[in-house]
Amino acid sequence: MDFQFSIAYHTVLGQCIKMLIYDDAYKLLACHEFRHEDGNWLLDLESIKEDFNYSYVLFENGKAINILNRRFFIETDIFRKKKVKVIDDWNPVPTGAPILGTKPFNVLLANSPGSKSSTDKKAKWSHIIKADVLPMQSRYIPCITGESSSLNDWDNDKPLLMQQKNGIWELKILLEPSLVSVGYKIALYDKVDSKIIAYQEGENCQLQNCKKEEQVMVHQLVNFEKYLWKGAGLNLPLSSLRTERSWGVGEFTDLYALVDWVKATGVQLIQLLPINDTTATHTDSDSYPYSAISAFALHPMYLNVRKISAPRLIKLPATFLDKAKTLNEADTLQYSAANELKWEVIQFIFKQIGNSFLEDEQWKTFYADNKEWLLPYAAYCYYRDMYKTSDFKLWKTGQAYDAIETELLFTESNAAFLKVAIHLFVQYHLHLQLADAISYANKNNVVFKADLPIGVGRNSVDVWVNPNLFHMQLQAGAPPDSFSSIGQNWFFPTYNWEKMKEDDHGWWRKRMGQLSKYFDAVRIDHILGFFRIWSIPMTEVIGILGRFNPAIPLSAEQIMHHGILFSEERFCEPYITGELLYEKFGDSAEWVQSTLLDGYKFKKEFDTQRKLADSFAKNKSHEHLLDGLFNLMANVIFIRDEKEYHYHFRINIFETSSYNSLDDHGKRALNELYNKYFFEMQNELWKEAGILKLEALQSACNNMLLCGEDLGMVPNFVPSVLSEQHILSLQVERMPKKSDQQFSHPEFSAYDAVVTPGTHDMSTLRGWWMEDRDRTQKFYNNALGREGAAPQDCTPDVATQIIAQHLYSPAMFSVFLMQDLLAMNDRFVKTDPDKERINNPADPNHFWNYRMPILLETLIADATFSSDLQKLITASGRGIIA
Repeated sequence: MDFQFSIAYHTVLGQCIKMLIYDDAYKLLACHEFRHEDGNWLLDLESIKEDFNYSYVLFENGKAINILNRRFFIETDIFRKKKVKVIDDWNPVPTGAPILGTKPFNVLLANSPGSKSSTDKKAKWSHIIKADVLPMQSRYIPCITGESSSLNDWDNDKPLLMQQKNGIWELKILLEPSLVSVGYKIALYDKVDSKIIAYQEGENCQLQNCKKEEQVMVHQLVNFEKYLWKGAGLNLPLSSLRTERSWGVGEFTDLYALVDWVKATGVQLIQLLPINDTTATHTDSDSYPYSAISAFALHPMYLNVRKISAPRLIKLPATFLDKAKTLNEADTLQYSAANELKWEVIQFIFKQIGNSFLEDEQWKTFYADNKEWLLPYAAYCYYRDMYKTSDFKLWKTGQAYDAIETELLFTESNAAFLKVAIHLFVQYHLHLQLADAISYANKNNVVFKADLPIGVGRNSVDVWVNPNLFHMQLQAGAPPDSFSSIGQNWFFPTYNWEKMKEDDHGWWRKRMGQLSKYFDAVRIDHILGFFRIWSIPMTEVIGILGRFNPAIPLSAEQIMHHGILFSEERFCEPYITGELLYEKFGDSAEWVQSTLLDGYKFKKEFDTQRKLADSFAKNKSHEHLLDGLFNLMANVIFIRDEKEYHYHFRINIFETSSYNSLDDHGKRALNELYNKYFFEMQNELWKEAGILKLEALQSACNNMLLCGEDLGMVPNFVPSVLSEQHILSLQVERMPKKSDQQFSHPEFSAYDAVVTPGTHDMSTLRGWWMEDRDRTQKFYNNALGREGAAPQDCTPDVATQIIAQHLYSPAMFSVFLMQDLLAMNDRFVKTDPDKERINNPADPNHFWNYRMPILLETLIADATFSSDLQKLITASGRGIIA
C-alpha cells in the first residue's frame, strides 16, 4: 500500500517538518521531509508493510523546536485500497497525557468498558476516524455525530460510538459518493445517563470524500479535560492490617482480603508505607519503617509462616499458635513480640527444610536476579546477630565489606552457611508472597503504590557496602515546619551525590528497578530533598542548626556590603546574656553559667549539642534543662561554611533573641539578605541539582507512576519541574503551599496531583479536629461551608463531607488514610483519636504501633459501609462503572 501523510500546520519562514521513523526498539530507520502545498504539509511513502513508530519534528533553521510522537498500525485487515490518505492533526499534548501512559494504567484500564464498532469488520468503508483520547472516567466513551446520513444527521440520540483498538478510539464510515464533504464532531457519551455530555472544542471537523481507489484515515488528538480518568486510593502501613489469621501484624497474604474490600468500594490504588527490613536493634525502635537496614530487602515480619509450613506438612506447635492469637487480639502492634515470635517459627521451619529450597527453580531465578544485594544483606544480618549490634564499626570481623569474604560465607561447607542461608530463605518466600499478592490485585484492577524513603539507616547494608556514597559526618532532616518548630533530625547520613553521579546514579537505578518488580507507582518521600537536603552536622542534635545542601554561602564581604555590621563572634556564636539565662532557666541559671559556661560562652567540653546530650545522659539530674540549652546553643544568626569567612543563614532567625536584640537598621538589612539567600540565590543551583536526580529516577523506574511528597518549604520552581518531569504533586488540605491560605481546598487542585485530607505523618481527621478549636471552627465554616458552631468531634457526617470534597477534586488521585475512611462510621473507630495516629515526626522516640480496630473480614462483611463508600466514589467520577 502507498500512503500520503498530510498535516495542516502553520509554519513561518525558515521552518520545515520532517518525519522520523523508528522500529520497536526506537532505532531510527528513516527520515523524510514533507513538502508544502496549499497550506498543508504532505509526504508520500510507498510500499509500507509493517507497523512503525514515527515522530513529526518541526525544524527551524536546522534546529528541532517541536515534536509529536505517534504509532502507525498498517492493519491490512481493514485497508483494502491501493492508496490511503492519512490526515493527522498536531495539537498540543494536554497536561497529564504522559502520566496516563504509565504502568498503573495498563492495569486500571485493562478491562475498561469499550464499545463495539458501528460497522462490521467486513463492511465497506471509505473513511476511518481515529482519536487519541486520554483515558477518561469509565462511564464515558467517545462518539461521533455529523451532518450526513452515515453520521445519523446530527441526531444526538443516535451518536456513533467509537471502538478502542491498540489504545486508540476509531470509527469506520462509508460516505455517500454524492457528497463532497461532511461536517462532524467527536463528542463524549455518558453510558449511565445515555446522552452526549460534551463536544470537541472548536469548529466542526470536515471529512473530504475520496476517490474510488482511495481510503482516508483521519487521526486526531482530542482532549475532554474535564472528564479525564480519576481514581481513589488508600494509604496505610501493612503492619496495621488485621485479619482472622494474622499473627499480630499485617502480612503480605493479608493483602488479598484488602484487595477484596477495596474492589467492592471502587478504590483502585493501595499505597503501602515502606516495607523494607528495619531490624537494627531488635527493639520497638525498629518499628519506624523509614530507617531501613536495606533499601532492597523486605521485612521478615510480613512473612506468612503458615503458607510455608502447610504445603510441607510441618505442624506448628500449639505454643506458637497461642502466642499468635494473643498478639492478634492486642489493640496495638506489639512490634518486638510479633517479630520475636515470627523468627522463632521461621527457625523452627527452616531446621526441617534446611537448604532444600536451593533446588527450587523459582529460587534459582530469584537468586540470579537479586544476588547483588541479597548476599551482602544476609551476611550483614549474620554479623549483626552474632555481634549483637548493627553498628558494623564495632564488629570484630567484617567491619569493612569484602565481597570475597562474603561469598565464602555462602559455601555449603562453611560452618556459618545455614546461619546466612536462613536470610536467603526468608527473602525468597517474602518475594513469592508479595509477588502473588500484587498479581492478585492487578487481576482485580487494583494497583499498588510503593513508598521510597529519602534515606537509609546509618548502620545499614547499603552504607556498609557503599560507604563512599554517603556523607557519614552529616545527618539528614528537615527545617522547621508545621510538624516541628525546631526542625527534624532523621539521623540518616546524607547522600554523596557527586560520587553517585560518577556511575550515573547506579545505586538509585537499582533501587528503582527493585521497586518496579512489584509496584505500579511510587511515592517519593521528601522529594524536596532531591533538590536540596537539610544537612545537620553530627555535632548537633536538633534540626534547626542544619542548612540546605547544596547551597551557595555568603562571604563576610557580601554580608557587610548589605550594611550589616558583621562580626563572626557576634553572629555565629550563641548570643547569651545574664537576662536571657534567667529568662530561660530561672533558678537554674546560676548552675548553667557556673557549670557549662565560661563567662557567656559554652565551655569547650559543652560547646555542641551532642556534647551536652552525652554529658546529661551520664548525669540525668539536670536533664530537664536540655531543651532550653539546645535552644540557647541555636541562638545564632549565621552558621559557618567549610570555606573560611563564608556563612549560611540559620533558618528562622526572626525567632532568635540574637536577631531581636539588633536595632531596626540591622534587622532590615538582615531581612533583605535573608530573603535573597533563601528565595533567590540558590534557586538555579537547586533546580539544576533536582532535575539531574529526578531524570535519573524517571529513566530507571520502568514506567512506574512517580508521585512526589512535596510538603514543607517549597521553592517556587518545584511545581513546574515536577510537572515537566511528569511527577504528581501532593496537596494536603490542612497544609496549603501558599502562605496567604488557611486551607488548600481540593476543588482547586491541578489534575496532575494527589489530594488527601492527611498523611501518615499527621494526626487523623478525628485527631486534627480536636487539636486547635479556633482553626477547626474556621475550617468548619469556611472550607466546609457550614454555619454555626463546629461539633466537638469530627462526626461521621463531617468526615464523609471531607472525603467527598477530595473525591470531587479535579486531581488524578484522591488518597485517604484507612482511619479517615473508617471515620465515616463511628462503629469502626478507636475511642481515643490519638491512638489512631501512625507517626509523629516531632517525637524521635515515637513507636509505630497502629493497628486497625476491626478485622478485614468484618469490614468485607459490612456490605452497607462498602456500598455507601462505593456510591460516593462512583458518583464523583472515580472507580469503575461497568
